[in-house]
Amino acid sequence: MSSNGWFIIVNPSSGGGISKKKLTKISQCLKENNIFGRLNKTSPQVNAKSLVDKGIQQGFRRIICIGGDGTVHNLVNGVLNQTNVNPKDIVIGLIPMGTGNDWARHHNIPTNYKKAIAIIAKENVDQQDVGELRILSGTRRAVYFINYAGVGFDGYVISKIEKYKFLGPLSYLIAAIGNFISFENIKLNIKINSSKKTVSAFMLGVGVCKYTGGGMMLAKDPKDNDGLLDITLAEDFTKLDVIKSIPRLFNGNLFKNKKVSSYKTKKLNVEIINGGDFAQADGEMIRGKSFEFRILKNALSFFK
Repeated sequence: MSSNGWFIIVNPSSGGGISKKKLTKISQCLKENNIFGRLNKTSPQVNAKSLVDKGIQQGFRRIICIGGDGTVHNLVNGVLNQTNVNPKDIVIGLIPMGTGNDWARHHNIPTNYKKAIAIIAKENVDQQDVGELRILSGTRRAVYFINYAGVGFDGYVISKIEKYKFLGPLSYLIAAIGNFISFENIKLNIKINSSKKTVSAFMLGVGVCKYTGGGMMLAKDPKDNDGLLDITLAEDFTKLDVIKSIPRLFNGNLFKNKKVSSYKTKKLNVEIINGGDFAQADGEMIRGKSFEFRILKNALSFFK
């Protein structure tokens, strides 16, 4: 079964809470652009991943997300985890309503809902790569990401972010400043391009797109469709290094530090020896000690 209609997912909690008034205006604008579909709202019990699975089973292939990076992340994992149709045949449109809107920023999708809807209405389809994080310890489940993943300081900040979200786009910066003093370098075994080494890492990042954490630029030169992961490794940071580096996380100058190196690869293996037991993928905290990161070439279709 297939449907020519639109499946629309909205997270009412995105960006501090999308007001009923704003949703009414968005719905009207969608109709004015000949985009018709019922709003399917997420809740604490039902996330975008389960909603998109329902929509695909009902035959929908065009899915609109009204929300932020977390909602997009859950939606993408719904698309990639289902086995009913080829994930590339499902096309996602985004109306950004989140705190960070990092994926929208990378693809120049406006936060103005009228302009974002105009992009969707044109139905110009593009594709980008998707990162896969596979847990090698415990459940061995796979998590997909379209922005940024990794272990270390960025994941530590994201683990603390919830109580700062009322600050909006500044929440990530304030969380980074407020929590740097309690963070310690973590010891990792890593394998990149058949090269193995043990490092004391402030951060090991795995990028597909340019931004994460509300505008942090932690990948040196990401190309979202080159079939490669962009790896960022920051080693042996002192507290002074951290203080100096916090503003550089947001202005792209992190790579001027000699302790920071970058690589491109199709696969990365990471084992946490000490200093934590989690990774993060587009803001989702993933428990484990051993991980494998891979790239899926042009696995996501979207309107741009």
